[in-house]
Amino acid sequence: MTGMTAGREGRDKGFSHDPEMHLNRNRMDLYLAIVVIMLVLAVAGLVVGVSNDAVNFLNSALGSKAAPRYVIMTVASVGIIVGAITSSGMMEVARSGVFHPQMFTFAEVMLRFLAVRFTNVILLDLFITRGLPTSTTVSLVFGLLGAAVVIRVFKLSGGSVVTMPDGDPASMADMINTGNAMAIIGGILISVAIAFVCGTVVMYITRLIFSFRYQKKLRTVGALWCGIALTAISYFAVFKGLKGTSVIPAHAMAWMEHHTLAMLAAMVAGWSLLMSLLSLLKINILRLTVLAGTFSLALAFAGNDLVNFIGVFVAGVDAYDVAKTTGDSSMLMGSLNDPGVSYSAFSMPHRVNGYISYSVDWAKNHLRSTFTLYYSGTNQGRLSYVFSNDMNGDTFGQDLIFIPRPDQTNFVDMKNKETGKVTYSAAEQQRDYETFLNGNSYLKKRQGQYAERYGDVQPWINQFDFKFLQDIASNFGSNNRYSLQFSVDILNVGNLLNKNWGVYYTNGMQSYENFRLFTYTGQNAAGAAQYTLNASSSDNFKKNSKWVGQNSTASTWGILFGLRLSF
Repeated sequence: MTGMTAGREGRDKGFSHDPEMHLNRNRMDLYLAIVVIMLVLAVAGLVVGVSNDAVNFLNSALGSKAAPRYVIMTVASVGIIVGAITSSGMMEVARSGVFHPQMFTFAEVMLRFLAVRFTNVILLDLFITRGLPTSTTVSLVFGLLGAAVVIRVFKLSGGSVVTMPDGDPASMADMINTGNAMAIIGGILISVAIAFVCGTVVMYITRLIFSFRYQKKLRTVGALWCGIALTAISYFAVFKGLKGTSVIPAHAMAWMEHHTLAMLAAMVAGWSLLMSLLSLLKINILRLTVLAGTFSLALAFAGNDLVNFIGVFVAGVDAYDVAKTTGDSSMLMGSLNDPGVSYSAFSMPHRVNGYISYSVDWAKNHLRSTFTLYYSGTNQGRLSYVFSNDMNGDTFGQDLIFIPRPDQTNFVDMKNKETGKVTYSAAEQQRDYETFLNGNSYLKKRQGQYAERYGDVQPWINQFDFKFLQDIASNFGSNNRYSLQFSVDILNVGNLLNKNWGVYYTNGMQSYENFRLFTYTGQNAAGAAQYTLNASSSDNFKKNSKWVGQNSTASTWGILFGLRLSF
């Protein structure tokens, strides 16, 4: 008891003489409380915001009584679910879209996020209570922008100097993501103008066509008019709302973008024909069009506005996760510029395991023979597509590549350094790249985008193991039963039968989990990156880019013998 008491007192004294540790812990507890408050405010903002924005996508359907209320709510709910699943880009606005987080400390970032959340909830509630129109996107962007400006002013007034990496004092423009902020603000203002003009024109044409002799006009041009409306809804829902998501593969989206006019013409014809058939069946096609518009507006709301309510909270959680490991509230938040979550190097998408076993007793149960065959099938690892050299000049290699479409490539001739003779022309590289692209499902799906870290998987391998057990059991004249077990394990038994079975695969461009496809060579006059395939010739590329079986001790067959006595 004395020793335990002394040890406890020693630990207590140790803590009491480390006030900085107590202070850091209390600070992080405070910031954790701020995170919780932001969560509560995010939920409150969501309730307030939905009560405002729901009017936008429900008003036309409810006001026109296009369908029973439960049908309208179901259609809107499905649109919200789809939009929430496919939303992406707006989340980065809160993290680093309006300000440069590397110029602000953790404490400043958390106070900014908290102030923005409080301001948003209060202002949205005030505007809605007064019956005034507002925008959650405008509220978020200008809230972040204003908070960043105020913090910068307080820094200057307090004599604090923020420096750039080169040592020069940072200006307001260095701390605010001016280009991106102005692009967002400009986009908001332009969207208001476009909405006003388009709404005016469309309403005028609609009233011009359908104001007089409504039923007759509906039978003649109603199907075409609904077809045009549904085409516009489909275009914005598919081409804009789902672009960059996993719902539509990148190569399919790229094809549609290259054939936009043909796609729009086909949709007008298809929707108009369908509306004509439904009209002949005495179905009110205007109601269907209104419900389609409700779905589209709900999808757009979830893909954009929902993020406005949770984006600040998620950014705050990211900042807290970074700072809690050090407990330093003065650390700069450049990590908010880091890319989001990605695949782990050890995350295998699929794995199949199974076994078959058979046992037989003989010699009056003194002998038992057991035969077991095990199967394991899995991808042997994940893969990133990278440059073979340092592309971005950060002194580290293995930079992820941009996967160009065939019309986006920028290959240059590869020449012999001594003779200057072209050994691998840009045209040959273009041809080989297109062949390789079309034969690789991951690259084909991701063309026109950057490669993901560990986004692809390495080849699938199938391996069988065989196990034989022979048990010899007897009492040997006593009440105790003795058992002698002899075992034989043949690992990767398929490789014993055929040297090409059950082996791991590799290629000449692979370095661990990296596939070094391009070699960066510089920039052209326009500033675009130029590169070559990571090969010396066309034959060399075809050889090195091919996955081949690797006969090594890591994947060839092996055998183990065992002996065990049980009593």
